[in-house]
Amino acid sequence: MEPWYLSEMRDGDDGDGRRILELEAIVQSIPDGVYVGDASGIRFANRPALDMLGYESLEELNRSVATLMDEVEARDATGQRLAVEDNVFVRALGGESACMDVHVRHRQTKQERIFRSSGAPVSAGGEIFGAIALNIDVTEQRKVERELRVQRSLAMLERDVLSLLGERAPLDRVLGSLTAGLEAVASPGMLASVLLIEGGQIRNVAAASLPAAWCAYIENAPIGPLAGSCGTAAFRGERVIVADIATDPLWADYRDEALRHGLRACWSQPITATDGQVLGTVALYYREARTPTEIDLAAIEGTARVARIVLERHRDDSARDRLVRELRDTLQHNEVLIGILGHDLRNPLSAVISGTQVALSRETDEDKRLTLERVESSGWRMSRMINQLLDLTRVRVGAGLPMTRSSIDLETVARGVASEVQVAFPDRRLVIDVAGDTRGEWDGDRLSQVLSNLLCNAMEHSEDSDVILQLKGDDAGLARIEVHNDGAIPADQLPWLFDPFRRGAAREGASQGLGLGLYISRQIVLAHGGEIAVRSVPISGTTFQVVLPRTTAAARVEPALT
Repeated sequence: MEPWYLSEMRDGDDGDGRRILELEAIVQSIPDGVYVGDASGIRFANRPALDMLGYESLEELNRSVATLMDEVEARDATGQRLAVEDNVFVRALGGESACMDVHVRHRQTKQERIFRSSGAPVSAGGEIFGAIALNIDVTEQRKVERELRVQRSLAMLERDVLSLLGERAPLDRVLGSLTAGLEAVASPGMLASVLLIEGGQIRNVAAASLPAAWCAYIENAPIGPLAGSCGTAAFRGERVIVADIATDPLWADYRDEALRHGLRACWSQPITATDGQVLGTVALYYREARTPTEIDLAAIEGTARVARIVLERHRDDSARDRLVRELRDTLQHNEVLIGILGHDLRNPLSAVISGTQVALSRETDEDKRLTLERVESSGWRMSRMINQLLDLTRVRVGAGLPMTRSSIDLETVARGVASEVQVAFPDRRLVIDVAGDTRGEWDGDRLSQVLSNLLCNAMEHSEDSDVILQLKGDDAGLARIEVHNDGAIPADQLPWLFDPFRRGAAREGASQGLGLGLYISRQIVLAHGGEIAVRSVPISGTTFQVVLPRTTAAARVEPALT
């Protein structure tokens, strides 16, 4: 099918026709999917656009947007079917530029893909006569991002369990915390449980989200070769995956009751002690038929490993020290894995940022520039998160933060960072006050991280009043940095303010990071032989103070704040 504009140009100016053909050739060379059309359907699409959705030709694609969405099962980021009026192409036809993640199922392979879909209206003389959409395949990128989130959440969950274990909390409380945390980590709608096996029978110990009537129904049920997912997993001593309870023969004796309670899938992992005895099972239920992803399997295996540590400790208190060390090793393993993932993300992310910058340098259309600028901003934000994850891993595994000291002027570094922060918060005023000698032997890039974090936090966690940055060099051996804003930190947050993966409540609309900024900042300051402290009083606001020895020979110092 010929694009509509080509037929209209046939009898027109030959120069215009040639330029249109050149433009089409350029669009065909773009590796991402480009779609152009109007209210009647898609009138032009490049080859990648057809391949991404599984269509052979433009004739197949040239139909209503609603029909196309139904054929590829378009869904939003939450997994819900995407309404036609929310499609970026339809919104563009209405005059609105839009950008969102869309999940689709490839028409031929049936594989799920995730596209970053952007749409913009096409107009002339103030009249909208069409729309253009761009699909960028971000499936692998989103998979890696989810892996990072899951690994981080599992590390935090295991840390919490370790804390409860150290407090000698009751078994049901420890395992209840484990299942609740797993439900928060896994795919939406998952229901987790931990069962104990005693005398060849099932006993419920933690299943807060499962229907109570179902838990009562399987209480004291015997394990065996055809005993649902958990009873069979305990009998075999191996993981059992049941994707559809309604049809799987393992559920013949339990099917009707499970379906009555809306349970359609169940995956069970045995909890096996170091001596080979099956202590219990970890089960993940879903209310729709489904098979596990690699991330799901990693989550259930990790949970079973932690549950084994808990149950063995409960069974044999004399093994407490050995098991706690094992759990700490597990935490370290997760943190090393986070570091590896962060490192491997750098190269493709650098390519994304570089490509976006090149496209920005050539783009004149304001709507397209806005989309590209958002992509670039998100890319830099991801880059900062990756750097924080790598720094966290270095600190946790004992490698320390790499430092390159040189003679620098703290004022020069601070004013450079302040100018960047001011661009990010153009409606806020940043006041800089410098007194005394601000020179010393420090790592300028690392101190830029500290200043950027403190200033951005001050902007995000305060109202519209001034943020004040003070540099004090009155002491011959020390330099001080103070950042003040009128916001107040809740008293219950102060004890853990510098802990990793902890965030205070930011103002509505403020960006949310990993909760590593203050933790990494403190590690940088400590690596300089200095210290960082905070004072926060509702009536006078919040002040962060950093104290830095000017040279490596100076002794470690304490901040003046009380």
